[in-house]
Amino acid sequence: MNKKYLELLKDPRWKEFRQKVWEKDNYTCQICHREDRTLVAHHLYYNRGEDGNLVKPWEYHITELQTLCFVCHTLLHHFSSLFQSEDRNRKEV
Repeated sequence: MNKKYLELLKDPRWKEFRQKVWEKDNYTCQICHREDRTLVAHHLYYNRGEDGNLVKPWEYHITELQTLCFVCHTLLHHFSSLFQSEDRNRKEV
């Protein structure tokens, strides 16, 4: 994720929107179902605008995000990056 996008995560509009995501999911991680860990509003995918830039994080529909705890979010990104690099290294036979 680029530096510019990370700056957007400090925007009050994002903070308000992620709160709504957490409320939607009852402040519960949607993977491990724990409520006692730091929460993250996870985008299920990222969209790009007509200009090619990522859409602002609060401009998604609330159903395009889910609440995850920090641990599950970290593991999800770790394992998905492993699969992505595997796909890049795979060659057609």
